[in-house]
Amino acid sequence: MEVTRPGLLSLPTRGPARYHGGEAALCAAVTEVVARAVERVCAVAHPVVRVGVADGPFVAALAARQGTVVPVSASAAFLASFPVAVLGRP
Repeated sequence: MEVTRPGLLSLPTRGPARYHGGEAALCAAVTEVVARAVERVCAVAHPVVRVGVADGPFVAALAARQGTVVPVSASAAFLASFPVAVLGRP
């Protein structure tokens, strides 16, 4: 697991997804655990927790914005719907 930056946590999903019954089930489990931790530690009622799964960290972060699982090898098709501005470069 890696805290990429405050508010963004990255972790490999292959093993955990198999354990939880798939990537969607893993997303639901992670969302629930993180939401409970934020409520307890930060005293925030009903925090917004978004989880996404994709081939790489950049695409996974974008997938998290939509709360979606990008199928394996479908990153290019998923990214096609975003403007170039998501790169954050002039």
